[in-house]
Amino acid sequence: MSKRKSMSFCSEDVVPTGRRAFLQAFLLSGVCLGGLFLPAISHAACTWVNISTKQPARARTFDFNYTLPPTIAIPRDAPAGTVIASNSQTLSGQPVGLKCSNPTVNFVASGSQTMTSTDAIFMESGIYGVEFRLTRTYNVTQFTPEKLKWNTAENTINDRIFEQNNLQYTLELVKTVAYPAGGDITPVTLKQTSLDGTPYANFALTNKVSVVPQTCLVTTPNVAVNLTPPIGLPVNTFKGIGSTSEPVPFTIGVNCFGVAAKVYITLTDQQTPTNTSSVLNLTSTSTVKGLGIQVLYAGNVVKFGPDSSVAGNTNQFAVFTSDGSVPTATDINLSARYIQTGAIVTPGKIANGIATFTMSYQ
Repeated sequence: MSKRKSMSFCSEDVVPTGRRAFLQAFLLSGVCLGGLFLPAISHAACTWVNISTKQPARARTFDFNYTLPPTIAIPRDAPAGTVIASNSQTLSGQPVGLKCSNPTVNFVASGSQTMTSTDAIFMESGIYGVEFRLTRTYNVTQFTPEKLKWNTAENTINDRIFEQNNLQYTLELVKTVAYPAGGDITPVTLKQTSLDGTPYANFALTNKVSVVPQTCLVTTPNVAVNLTPPIGLPVNTFKGIGSTSEPVPFTIGVNCFGVAAKVYITLTDQQTPTNTSSVLNLTSTSTVKGLGIQVLYAGNVVKFGPDSSVAGNTNQFAVFTSDGSVPTATDINLSARYIQTGAIVTPGKIANGIATFTMSYQ
């Protein structure tokens, strides 16, 4: 009877007596008792722990949230590879990290946008020629910043608690072509990482960014200045070397977009490009001899220089400042006059000079 009682715990069936009944009762009891212990506690491969005590900690992720300037002007003359904006984030004093149980840990990084280089270091921003790059460095001066891949999957030895203290991550916007486009970049999660499937770190741009290529369009590409009155200029206007005619005003029209800088100009003598004096030579077809041309800005005589937009170019001078917030139309007011350069002025019908000008934004 005792054997039947043990069976009734698992089943209401009646089992015959004897040895067979004993075996069945034993087996059925074993199945039922075993079923009571089937549910087991499941442990993740990686768990959050306190770095000091190694005790379990609340699950979280390391979040690197970046803010870039709301408006970024791209320097026109900056070469491809120039960083046009950046922001660095460091999470110091973090008490927690991920502790993983496997001998090796699978680290996975996933970028949210399309990669634009074979080494996966650059990621599209949505604007042609402007791309994201992420670098990492330790808080030590001798450590060279490491350019990180946006997408990667690799195994690493599990020899520590994985944490982010004393690591600095820098988000960069990089000009990658000579003439990039402009546009807006909206807030976006750029990259997410995990260790053995456990979410680990997130990298996000948190604000809208407007990118504006720096450019100044000349609205008066060809400027003709007539330095003589309709009846001509009397030769006796000139009394000796250095004497001049009355200056005649003219303007160069410029419309600048995204140029938050000083705008400089260099005038170049087309007849003699190496000329760095304050006198523009007359063309070889001019019939007048003994004269040259001077250009004045703000009442001061301008010197000529090489045809270059490089900052600090010889005889380059500032003409106005643009704040870059809105398109700015500006007239550069200059004047020109003849100056006597020879002991004798030979009259004629042609006294022409040609100069070019080059803009630079600094």
